[in-house]
Amino acid sequence: MSARSNHHHHLLLLLLILLLLILLLLLLLLLVMAVRASFEKNNEIGCFAKLTNTYCLVAVGGSENFYSVFEGNRHGMLVPSNTTDQELQHIRNCLPNTVRLQRVEERLSALGNVIACNDYVALVHPDLDRETEEILADTLNVEVFRQTVAEQVLVGSYCSFSNQGGLAGTVNRGSEVIAAGMVVNDWCAFCGLDTTSTELSSDISEVLRSAVETPAVTRSTSEAALDELTLEERILSLCRRRLRASVSSDAHGYQRFGVFPCG
Repeated sequence: MSARSNHHHHLLLLLLILLLLILLLLLLLLLVMAVRASFEKNNEIGCFAKLTNTYCLVAVGGSENFYSVFEGNRHGMLVPSNTTDQELQHIRNCLPNTVRLQRVEERLSALGNVIACNDYVALVHPDLDRETEEILADTLNVEVFRQTVAEQVLVGSYCSFSNQGGLAGTVNRGSEVIAAGMVVNDWCAFCGLDTTSTELSSDISEVLRSAVETPAVTRSTSEAALDELTLEERILSLCRRRLRASVSSDAHGYQRFGVFPCG
């Protein structure tokens, strides 16, 4: 009887250890925030994708001026006046119904280069038209500030924002054009493959840290599993995972997030 009892105790102990290992693995999966990635072998992934808390638009093909054309957040998106009706309708079809889409007449037509925003505030080029500023505030539901970043007027190129913080530094082994080298929302960040460990740990992880103070960069088995996925598949996988894990998110829920090819 004693031998059988010991055998049962050993089984229970093994089951408990296995359960703890599974819980630890799940925790590591949920803590993944920053992932190195490329888009069709190009490390400037910010040139090919626009990521917010409710949607992600990804370029079709190799259009490197993709990100500089428009700017948006979970409330809305601005596109330049030279956007055709067909392009406007295509973007409209890609966006959630709750996202407002507005075409604007602006001399500084590369809106992604001259505007940087999250869901609450926007930094804009000091010379942006007043009318554009008003449309921006109304469409994206943000407070607007005319500002430079590191003495650069192209604020949309030299910084990147989530609702957790903003970053102006380097990415992809020393590139100061942050927005071209990364995309970010409140749950995860994607950086070019050339981004160094120092840039990830000292800059991105410290500034774009989650609200519950989890490390923004964790290399785990989940990232290794993502290595074979496309940029679109990585974004969709990690953002949906973080939406399921978040209890304080004000996004529109798991089923509202999608990644859409746009081009």
